[in-house]
Amino acid sequence: PQLGPSFAGLSVGAGRTSEGCELSRETPAATTLLLKIRQLLGVQLERIEDVTVSRYASGQRYDGHYDSPAEDEPGADRFLASGGGHRIATVLVYLNSVASGGQTAFPRAGLEVPPRRGAALVFFPATLAGQRDDMAWHQALPAHDTKWVAQVWVRQRRAADPLLHSMRTVLDGRY
Repeated sequence: PQLGPSFAGLSVGAGRTSEGCELSRETPAATTLLLKIRQLLGVQLERIEDVTVSRYASGQRYDGHYDSPAEDEPGADRFLASGGGHRIATVLVYLNSVASGGQTAFPRAGLEVPPRRGAALVFFPATLAGQRDDMAWHQALPAHDTKWVAQVWVRQRRAADPLLHSMRTVLDGRY
């Protein structure tokens, strides 16, 4: 019941047709996932955004994109100031297996990762200095079956205010 239109970059829509929601950090599943990511990547919890869960129904997709905006992109200043700078790591956890379609594709790297329940895909969209990696341009290919994925992003530095780890809060202008 918490699902709503997914954000695509700094807006709703714009090439993303899935639905999503954020999980409170106090949700047991979110807490467990955030602690595992902290341990895996060796970063402070204050640098990790809230868990976002997305559902891609049959035929839904997310067009090619970066997980962090270019500095001159409209709205980038608010995004970068909001939660600790650029996203330097992305963790996608596939919550179910999909028989066909739904791959996370990195066209510039010639790589497609099929969604398999329990598998995590980790990649690095930007450096610690905030330079975007062109090879991290990616997309969610149309799913032939329903796909569920949890997404977590790690920022360059800790957010000044923990509430800013909620992208819905930031993008809705409630900060």
